Amino acid sequence: MDIQVRTAETSDERAAIYRLRYELYVEGQHLFSQEADHESLTLQDDEDRGSRLLFAEVAGDVMGTLRVSWGGDAEFSPQTKRTYDIERFLGVLRPEQIAVFSRLVVRPECRGGLVPLQLVIAAAEFATEHGVELGFCDCEPHLVGLYCALGFRPYRSLYNHPSNGVLVPLVIVAADLPYLESVASPLSGVLAERDVPCEVLQKIEPLLTDPNSIKIADRGDGRFWRDIEEWCADWLRRQQPGLEREGGLLAEIDPSQRRALLADGCILECGPGAALICKGHVSRTIYFILEGALDVCDGERVLATLKEGEIVGEVAFLLPMRRTADVRVARRCRVLALNNATLRRILESGAPVGSRFLLAVSRALARKLAGSTANWASCPAHDDLEGLRRLVALRCVDEGGLTFSAASAMGGSGGEID
Repeated sequence: MDIQVRTAETSDERAAIYRLRYELYVEGQHLFSQEADHESLTLQDDEDRGSRLLFAEVAGDVMGTLRVSWGGDAEFSPQTKRTYDIERFLGVLRPEQIAVFSRLVVRPECRGGLVPLQLVIAAAEFATEHGVELGFCDCEPHLVGLYCALGFRPYRSLYNHPSNGVLVPLVIVAADLPYLESVASPLSGVLAERDVPCEVLQKIEPLLTDPNSIKIADRGDGRFWRDIEEWCADWLRRQQPGLEREGGLLAEIDPSQRRALLADGCILECGPGAALICKGHVSRTIYFILEGALDVCDGERVLATLKEGEIVGEVAFLLPMRRTADVRVARRCRVLALNNATLRRILESGAPVGSRFLLAVSRALARKLAGSTANWASCPAHDDLEGLRRLVALRCVDEGGLTFSAASAMGGSGGEID
């Protein structure tokens, strides 16, 4: 595949990038609908004006794009400064030594291949040519492992995006070649082509606090595995005989199986109101509640509250459906985000832990369905469609979506509630 990565220089090239964004973000993921131009079928924002737009072309078609906002081109917006806490670093670096990478989007057929990697390498080459020391980005929890493999690392608390929900801010330190080489970053060779005074790294390192808000399995993070083992031991101590909960998925399996299941996972600590899942989104991450509680909501209405040891997100993992409810943090909690790709590899391999995982997911779904049946039986008016919808939503709360025929229950010719 012949991939050409260039910087958009003309209005036509920029328009092609905006159309690709619209296709993949707005139409494909139902994101940024309010910001999009639905007449021209384009998606752009104020950040684009002072930014450089990279795009990857294959056989004349734009297959991916990445935005580079460089402090040497324009001042960072107040929103960008808040999101990445850039002010923290301006005491030791000049604005032209900082860049923000965003709007990385690639056509589905090119994901997992060379197109996204070539875009990121082009951004690293830009950083090398222009003396950029810090590059910032953010991602959804299930992508943290992928970005860490490139050399990015967490450095501050999570933040809540109005469209995407909880996002993880990340930074790559161009001068920290030992770290980049330790994670086998494909960018280390590009970033090594620089002559950087050692005092630059010495000034930056104390500012990278890497807080406890996220712990990542595949970084060899001892905190991650220590938290998991302590939680499992505590769960087993508190478990009541005969009471089956999804918590057994973690606590009752062999440690080696647990490590396989949680590879590429991460633990998130989220404050009240943070949105783990947004209605209409296409993400497939499954969350396991280690501590605290999550509210499953339809608008401002709370449909159900999920607590420690419960799973949320299982239907969206099993079925190709969009999220059909918001999931927000009811009170400060710790959740384990399970990596979608890792889980699918385990299931396809036929490993025993895959069967345990599917059993736990099945029990979670069965419990929600059983709860909806119990509530249904006590409902005085089964012919009230809206009332039935509320009852089903109350218990079958997984945001992946549940559709079933209501004909026999309502005495009608049939219908669907989703």
